[in-house]
Amino acid sequence: MESKTAMMVGAAAALVAGPVLGAPPAVRAPSIPVATSYAELLQPIPDAVERLKLSDAEAAARPPELILAQWVDRNQHHHHHSNEWYRQNGYYWNGAAWALRPAPHHHHHSNEWYRQNGYYWNGSAWTPRPAPHHHHHSNEWYQQNGYYWNGRAWTPRPAPHHHHHSNEWYRQNGYYWNGNAWTPGPAPHHHHDGY
Repeated sequence: MESKTAMMVGAAAALVAGPVLGAPPAVRAPSIPVATSYAELLQPIPDAVERLKLSDAEAAARPPELILAQWVDRNQHHHHHSNEWYRQNGYYWNGAAWALRPAPHHHHHSNEWYRQNGYYWNGSAWTPRPAPHHHHHSNEWYQQNGYYWNGRAWTPRPAPHHHHHSNEWYRQNGYYWNGNAWTPGPAPHHHHDGY
């Protein structure tokens, strides 16, 4: 009877161990538990540092995953932008791919540069000078102010030429000195009647 009892105990043990020995390995719980509610997200994870290390080791042991770029999972649609979209959104073609343009450079000039390029300091900032005002006058204004029409534009008349001659030139050319200026014509003749 003892042998029957031993056999029964052995069979029971085999039945209990059978599923463990012959079954595929049990699925392990993930190193980082998956939350099933917002409340679980707010609860601390026990042994968090050890679990993170285990998760990193598991990820390193897996083969790399291919991650598709520009993939929108609506009806398996692979999405591309047009060249115009890239240009309008700050990209440029570098010969091989669209690349994002760098941020614009804020450039400072010297005070001299501003002065030479038509700016003036208004007390707080360099300000462009207003364009010069192009002023028009009437024809009458031009005529009264010493201009003449040369066929294309009103032109200032040249200043009159004030010419000086020698006293000898004036005498030889019929002028006489009246006490203030050389005057054309013969000098007045004084008669003495002998009185």
